[in-house]
Amino acid sequence: MNQHNVTFDDGAKSATQSAGTFQRAFSAAGSYSYHCTIHGTAMSGVITVR
Repeated sequence: MNQHNVTFDDGAKSATQSAGTFQRAFSAAGSYSYHCTIHGTAMSGVITVR
């Protein structure tokens, strides 16, 4: 199975896993970039909190 994780540029991260979910609460408005450290920018994005 493929392994993935979610790693935010501000340091928050999930465990590496082959299935499951990850939740994060944001306490301030802003843009939060994230990526999978295994797959790099091919699996990345930005969450915008308003």
